[in-house]
Amino acid sequence: ETPLLYTHKHAHTHTHVYPTAGLPIGPKMISIKTDQPCYMGGETISGHLQVYSSQPLPCDGVKLTVSGYEKCKFDVLERHTERMHDETIRVYYTKSKVKDKRDFFDRSEKSLWSGVIPVEAQTIPFTFALPQNLPASFNMKGKHGSGEQERKWSARISYKCKARIDIPGRSDLKAKMTLVIVEPPHAPTSPCREEKEGKAMCCLCIPRGMVRMYADFNRLQLFPGERFSFNLHVKNESGMNVSSIKTKLKRVIDLRAE
Repeated sequence: ETPLLYTHKHAHTHTHVYPTAGLPIGPKMISIKTDQPCYMGGETISGHLQVYSSQPLPCDGVKLTVSGYEKCKFDVLERHTERMHDETIRVYYTKSKVKDKRDFFDRSEKSLWSGVIPVEAQTIPFTFALPQNLPASFNMKGKHGSGEQERKWSARISYKCKARIDIPGRSDLKAKMTLVIVEPPHAPTSPCREEKEGKAMCCLCIPRGMVRMYADFNRLQLFPGERFSFNLHVKNESGMNVSSIKTKLKRVIDLRAE
């Protein structure tokens, strides 16, 4: 199970001289915090910005942006053959990298503040309505094969919440945090049954009868961290013993790049 975590990063700027006031603007800080560690598509994010400046801080606006993107990267192998001087055939592989990234939403809220931010720490509340049907946050990487046929891959769905203070005549003050999105629970699927049968073979070629099995699943939708159970029934109509039964739960990830 992947823990649902969120972090906030603080952005600091150096001491500047504000051109009109002629006074130094000392250390400044902005941070973001949401009221919940994770959200679902269609929900409203709520939280607050914490802003601090050691001197009055003139600003043209305090803006909040929420964005999401998907990104994947993987190796592609191409097989080659080469005839050698001794007439043997050499097989070798070349590897190329394929990657793609797509932003599926990027929205900004109207300014949360304008004017001068006082010296004392300021808490600026915000709310932000998320679009419906957002895919869940996702981050995985792995590899297949070995040696010259090894192929690495990585895939990510990531969301960011960014805050920016527009300071006239100076660099903006910025902060960002990772936003965790989870998918809502879907309607329970109806129970289903899967059946399989096969011949029991002796010495790999002599049929000894049939083995049939079926599995009853109460649902087919799972979430990370959940326990998964089902009932497996085996009917041995062969003359051979069934010594063990193995089950496997497999995750399939489909990566595409244009």
